Amino acid sequence: MQGGMGVIRRRYPRYLVSEEVCFVAPMVEMGRLRETGGKAEVVDRSIGGMCIKTVFPIEVGQVLRFTNQAEERRAVVKWVIKESSYRIAGLKFL
Repeated sequence: MQGGMGVIRRRYPRYLVSEEVCFVAPMVEMGRLRETGGKAEVVDRSIGGMCIKTVFPIEVGQVLRFTNQAEERRAVVKWVIKESSYRIAGLKFL
């Protein structure tokens, strides 16, 4: 893949998918930490991570826990693009 800043190298190949996932994310509300559930559409996936589209207000550095996987899976948010009504995020599996 070639971008405006040169060649982008990935450790693992990405595969386009279209599936919905449910996740739990830590949120601070009124000074208290709690977990809040969200949903996302998976855009692509690899062995090392995935790209999702969600209306949930995720931020870089958050750790998401996926609740509809056969085994519990966690991922850290590495980047976020904020659009007017949704966010696209890159996640790295932990």
